[in-house]
Amino acid sequence: MRLFIQNSIGAIIPANRDLVGVSLPNKVKAVKPFVFIIYATNQGCPPMQSQQSTSHTYKVGDILTINGVKGIVFEVSEDGRHGKAVSVKRSPMQLQWASDAYEAERLIGANSEYDGAYNMAKVKQIAAWRSSYPAFVWCAELGEGWYIPAKGELLAIYRNRAIIDKSLSSINEDPLYYWLWSSTEHFERVYYCAKVVRMYDCHTPEYVKKGSAYVRAVFAF
Repeated sequence: MRLFIQNSIGAIIPANRDLVGVSLPNKVKAVKPFVFIIYATNQGCPPMQSQQSTSHTYKVGDILTINGVKGIVFEVSEDGRHGKAVSVKRSPMQLQWASDAYEAERLIGANSEYDGAYNMAKVKQIAAWRSSYPAFVWCAELGEGWYIPAKGELLAIYRNRAIIDKSLSSINEDPLYYWLWSSTEHFERVYYCAKVVRMYDCHTPEYVKKGSAYVRAVFAF
């Protein structure tokens, strides 16, 4: 798998997902070092799991291309080598978290507030998930590794929305407005719900699973 990052002055720097050491092209040597922007996570949030080893570094707002799908970095590790990116595209229409009546009225164990990949894996354990979970299917169709962010991941995106929106504007994509589904489910009194995050005010209400909202996917690198 090939991963590309565009730095603040427009150079494209490749990094190989499968290798620990990477030899960069000569033309990259003249590029000035990146300046990192590290955000502080909520207390209790588990450390980010590194999925890629590379000598290259990243910052919030960088634009990545992952197997042809663009994302914008919203979280980086302390050394700047790993992080998470949110898709530049949102779903073209609002989608249901769960469309099947049976699936929408039960809990499936997708209860992590910080690990959307874990929640996505819970959905994929269901035999008929592709016909019952439209929002998750949209993310999966972006390619291997993309998933619906958990509530805490959406909040991290919200905290960096000014930087992300600037990057989105630079490539003529829609800003982080609208309600977005999280993959974190929740039982509220007699209703089986999932959390949504309003990207204009950071409110995180519960919403019935058969309701519809927009989706953006996340990729951990």
